[in-house]
Amino acid sequence: MKILLVRYHDNDNINSREIKNVTGSMGIWPPLGLLYLGAMLKKHGYEVEILDVVARRLDSRGAGEMISASRADLVGITATTPEIRGVLEAAHFARASGAKVVIGGPHLEIFPDETLSSADVDFAVQGDGEIPLLRLAQALGSPAQGLSKVPGLVYKKDGSVIKNGIYVETDLDGIPFPDWDLVDIDRYARADALSPLAMMVSARGCPYRCGFCFRGASGMRTRFRDPVSIVDEMEYLHRRWKTREIVFCNDTLTVRRDHIIAMCKEILRRDLKIFWQGSTRVDAVDPEMLKVMKSSGCKQLKFGIESGSEEILELMQKKISKEQAVNAFRWCKKEKIRIGAYFIIGYAKENERTIQETIDFARELDPDFAMFYAGIPLPGTDFHRLAVEEKKIDPDYWRDYILGKRNDRVPYLVPDMEKWIRRAFRAFYGRPSFLLRKLSDVDVWHSAMKNPRLIFSLFFPGDRRN
Repeated sequence: MKILLVRYHDNDNINSREIKNVTGSMGIWPPLGLLYLGAMLKKHGYEVEILDVVARRLDSRGAGEMISASRADLVGITATTPEIRGVLEAAHFARASGAKVVIGGPHLEIFPDETLSSADVDFAVQGDGEIPLLRLAQALGSPAQGLSKVPGLVYKKDGSVIKNGIYVETDLDGIPFPDWDLVDIDRYARADALSPLAMMVSARGCPYRCGFCFRGASGMRTRFRDPVSIVDEMEYLHRRWKTREIVFCNDTLTVRRDHIIAMCKEILRRDLKIFWQGSTRVDAVDPEMLKVMKSSGCKQLKFGIESGSEEILELMQKKISKEQAVNAFRWCKKEKIRIGAYFIIGYAKENERTIQETIDFARELDPDFAMFYAGIPLPGTDFHRLAVEEKKIDPDYWRDYILGKRNDRVPYLVPDMEKWIRRAFRAFYGRPSFLLRKLSDVDVWHSAMKNPRLIFSLFFPGDRRN
């Protein structure tokens, strides 16, 4: 059996919360989830290919041709709800080529029935995908095993949609390392990271319940890898692929203090010379921890600050204070760890005053870079519930969007959103003091030479609807 794993393009996503010309200029992340799936399948003898439509910069026609040319028996596609239109287009190409189609990703924990209503989708996986996809491939190759025994599987039977339950992987150390032979590692680069770069996870799940974020059952339980195994993978990537920087894509890298310190000490014990970075929370770091992280190669930390308004932070259930943000940034600057900050503009009950507080707080914190995102009430979040209560969004919007019953974009909760996003970027990056300081920053010059379009886009951001 041949299996093709696909990351499809985002061209049909009219509901992105990202400012596309900014995030597009930042570079392309590797499809880590597909690399994990591919590694598990290859370990058990399956022929596997990955088609990263984003990295290959393919349009729909080119992507369809490559899906057809693969002659795969089973095509797996990863999905989020805003991206579902493109995903279903890819599914159509796969079905037309004679393949069975399985879709995975967080979208399926919310809308399994709606997704399976498409004639082009045969199966879906709810939760962590490595074991379910392997068991599905085995069941298709040996029908006697039966689909009912495939954990996490959603499938059709006699006109009904059958769900086998959400699968949560508890033994992360039992999963093979991602298989980087399945992609061209040189296709992936980021403006804020050295190349070649690779992505890793040291844990899955997040214990926090921020109102704008959907976790689902597979994301609600935090599971950790053995620190020794983590550093084994880092060392492998450095030696095999000459990786210069590792980007940890955990939701909260430092959620367990003893775990991150154990990882750092293992890096130091081996004298492994490699840079790494990740994302965390301002209430999940302390001076001693940051000192150890820096000594082991931590170059950058990114923090979700989200708002400069205490009342909006409380509404978001972020459970941090502005004082904690100020302290965390001060500690990072002392250790010379670069800082990234993320903000959401346009949350529920937002107004001009609270938006301006966010812009002002971003300037006060003065990180090395800041990103401003449009507030989009994604399905399954408390933000969505609030938006429905305020009558800013139809409660069935996302369901109808998936089923193709509506083609309008999800509405902003505040007027003139594009104006505020542009104002935020220009207010942050246009400060003379910031510009003068960055003139002597080697990493900024490196980014500018590698991708001059990024510098332009920070001063002249578009909007999410471009």
